[in-house]
Amino acid sequence: MTTLNKKNSFAEYIKIYAMLTLAGTLMALGIYVFVLPCSVVAGGIGGLSNILYYTFNIPVSIGSIALNAPLLIAALFKLKKSYSVRTVFACVVYSSVTLLFEKINFFQFSDSRIIGVVMGGALSAAAITVAYFAGGSNGGSEIVTGLVSVKNPHVEMGKVLLIFNLGVYALAFALQRELMQVLYSLLMSYVTSFCVKIFMNGIDPVLKYTVITKKSQELDAELFKVFKRGATNIEVVTEYGEPTDRKVVIVVIQYRQNQVFKRILRKVDEECFAFCTSINTVLNKPDFNKRYK
Repeated sequence: MTTLNKKNSFAEYIKIYAMLTLAGTLMALGIYVFVLPCSVVAGGIGGLSNILYYTFNIPVSIGSIALNAPLLIAALFKLKKSYSVRTVFACVVYSSVTLLFEKINFFQFSDSRIIGVVMGGALSAAAITVAYFAGGSNGGSEIVTGLVSVKNPHVEMGKVLLIFNLGVYALAFALQRELMQVLYSLLMSYVTSFCVKIFMNGIDPVLKYTVITKKSQELDAELFKVFKRGATNIEVVTEYGEPTDRKVVIVVIQYRQNQVFKRILRKVDEECFAFCTSINTVLNKPDFNKRYK
């Protein structure tokens, strides 16, 4: 390895762990400053540590690391090593920063429960996103879904998270007997998932359309006219390899262009077959995100 490569590798290493430190700190700020004063239960393992705090007065810093420890050990054996080590680091940072806040009696916001829920959810989402881009996670339910996917790769992770979180909220209600706590907890869960989507994809997410049509040339011309953007064309053959009069047209657009694109499809070929998927990342020319005229 050359000196330049070593420097780049070290710089990348520092960047990753700086991001994980930021992720753990953001999560600690969200939970300690906004969530705990409002008596709201976060989702996943974090929610269980909240319940331990509300019910038995066990500090969140201790409850969180104690609950995450067996999951982190399992992750080190079952999941990718780099992901597991980074997740362990983020969890340690979160517990350490939370412990520091507890020791110095750091500021806690308790003026408005709804503001606490929104800010707690937004900061938690920011922490989740930063940890994701650093190749790790904040532990808890994210490790649970990873371990489940190892054994059952076809299971929908969204359902696993939903069942896990509903179990946490049910436990909170059984112990606290406070319906409003559960409702605010559900609201925080929604805010977190909404903000994660925004942070991951941006306000104007990117969509990929796959269109099977007989009028690919007309569609290409209309797309370039309206969006100033080309498309990829693929020949369609039968199962026996015989050519057909159809082509697959693949085009990537912004979400704000979605309705305009649908009108173009109806205008050019009402009989086409098209489907759309959301994508997270586009490697592109700098002008991809410019507004079209």
